[in-house]
Amino acid sequence: MRTTRVAMAVVWLVMLAATMPAGAQEPYRLGEVCFCTGPAPQFGEYCQQGMELALEDIAREGGIKGRKLEVIREDCQAQPKLAIVGLTKLINLHKVPAIVTYGSSVVLALAPLVEQNKVVLLNTMATSEKIRNAGDFTFSNIAGSEVEVVQAAEFAAKRLGAKKVAMLYVNNEFGLSGRTVFGQNAPKLGMTMPVAEAHDIGATDYRTQLTKVRGASPDLIFMYSHDKEIGYALKQAKQLGITTPWLLYSGASAPITTEIAGAALEGAIMPQWPWDPVGGTARMREFVARYQAKHGKVPAIYVATCYDGYRLLGEALKSGATTGPAIRDFLYRVKDYQGVSGTVNFDQDGQVLWPARFMVVKGGKLVPYGQ
Repeated sequence: MRTTRVAMAVVWLVMLAATMPAGAQEPYRLGEVCFCTGPAPQFGEYCQQGMELALEDIAREGGIKGRKLEVIREDCQAQPKLAIVGLTKLINLHKVPAIVTYGSSVVLALAPLVEQNKVVLLNTMATSEKIRNAGDFTFSNIAGSEVEVVQAAEFAAKRLGAKKVAMLYVNNEFGLSGRTVFGQNAPKLGMTMPVAEAHDIGATDYRTQLTKVRGASPDLIFMYSHDKEIGYALKQAKQLGITTPWLLYSGASAPITTEIAGAALEGAIMPQWPWDPVGGTARMREFVARYQAKHGKVPAIYVATCYDGYRLLGEALKSGATTGPAIRDFLYRVKDYQGVSGTVNFDQDGQVLWPARFMVVKGGKLVPYGQ
């Protein structure tokens, strides 16, 4: 397992080292159980990019009460068993009071352990509806499938008039959650789901699943999967001559989906949260400009949610909340935090609630559906 340590030093802190007590130099530490390698390393990259920008800002503001903030990353390769090993190390060796992580199966595997050890887990990307009941120390600053998929099902039935929906989903906790929630809601809205085809995480060939989808003659294809996988499926559907409309998971707005799918993304519909890299708040636009200057492209929403996650934990530490229970209590008290991903409030289950805006790709750009 690879451990990556990222620390942002404050220049004036070093200059004052001779006059400060030795203990004052000890950094505050947070942990991250990351997907640095394995089948979905793009998510580890998203979070690293958001984390680096957050740590730069915290350092520029003077650190945490004059001390630097250090993040220790443990790579789990998207595997729950390795995630447990990494979290155990972060708790027992590094004594972190809070961690950032993502991936539904990983979050759910770690939730009992953070509950037992009274360490906060802040989820910045995972959306399984089971996370809502994962425990008092588990928080999410991204909307879950019980929010997104329900709204997607309602949109499919009421706005698109769909009656027969084929579904593609990734075969992990995230995808199965979307499959379950959509399957439960479709009949209530007068829709059937004649085909629901799973695929492996990181898959690049969808021709078998797409052939079955085409055979079902659906009104709509709903894909609840990761950004790269959606890109490959759309590209191959176009190659197979499939013209059925697509409704996608919100993560399809990531630049990598466009890079893979190209023109095949045109006309696809997807929900989007308050995050709007083009027409959003001044804070969002400033964040996007800064990211583009550094990376040369528009950030995925996950970069923004990870940035906000680390900023929120930094604010907790600045307030004097330095233990897991104190950080938990701080997060429950958060009120209208103006993040770069949107306004953050946590409900009684530690989950953020965001209303979705449905967008469509026109001319290679996301615009409001119906515009």
